Amino acid sequence: LEDSNVKIRNMAALAISSLAESSHPHGIEAFNPIVDQLWRHSHKLRGKSLAAFVKAMGAIISLMPTQQAIPYAKDM
Repeated sequence: LEDSNVKIRNMAALAISSLAESSHPHGIEAFNPIVDQLWRHSHKLRGKSLAAFVKAMGAIISLMPTQQAIPYAKDM
């Protein structure tokens, strides 16, 4: 997610999105370590990179309990 190559960053975010979608409705524990990192990057990026990170955050937010997801969903 922090690679200098944009294509690698985008593919990593899309891979995380696919993993999160596949693990629905269980599996948030596996994604907790990267939520903040995705969150920070989604506020800095533009274009296709932003789309990949927003897709990943959306998939992860859907795994979260409601109270944990509210702050992320409001800011998206």
